[in-house]
Amino acid sequence: MGACFVKQLPLYAKLERERGFAYKCIGVVLRKSKINEFVSRTLESMTTVINFQHENERNGWAIMFGFCSATHLDIVLQRLELYLKINDIKASAGGSGGLFGFLGSKSGDTQSDLSRATGLLAYAYVSIYAALDLIVSRMETSINISAVKIARTIKEEAAKFIVAKSFIILAQSMNKDRLKTDFVFASRNDLVQEMINYITQETNIKLQPTTFNQCVNACHGLM
Repeated sequence: MGACFVKQLPLYAKLERERGFAYKCIGVVLRKSKINEFVSRTLESMTTVINFQHENERNGWAIMFGFCSATHLDIVLQRLELYLKINDIKASAGGSGGLFGFLGSKSGDTQSDLSRATGLLAYAYVSIYAALDLIVSRMETSINISAVKIARTIKEEAAKFIVAKSFIILAQSMNKDRLKTDFVFASRNDLVQEMINYITQETNIKLQPTTFNQCVNACHGLM
């Protein structure tokens, strides 16, 4: 069933809502699968087909990783880590690769920022959907470290909005009442500081009100 969903994605090339929904369906199928190789291979293929310009597609793609992490947490974290490493290599080489590699440097920078920020959004949904007894040990050793690293590389405003949204979700996932454990949120100040940097280190182009408010809400959620 999962392979069928993957094969159908090209049919929704210009239908971002449908593609977003298809990603979620794939996530549900992967969550049910007991074949680790199929799960890993499918997640790998999903990193090359997404159009990061579309919000519905980004959200569905990120939630797919979250759904899958409920039963395949380590595979998901490995795939996200590898995806971000490849993204960094492409960015340092001066191109975003994929469908948008032919665009100019400004478009390439925007694409690279959106892809990184969407990777962070996937981490955030993983923190929500993964099993509580497993995710606690991964928060400070993997997810939050990646969150801070990604946030520091983002320059484009649309991507900053996604980062702030991700931080809000991360804050919700690390609520002590939810975790039912004495989790030490060691990186809290680092995450808050990144949001403060977004707000205070603006260039001559001001943050749009929606992005500004999202950053403020992230700070509030993290406190």
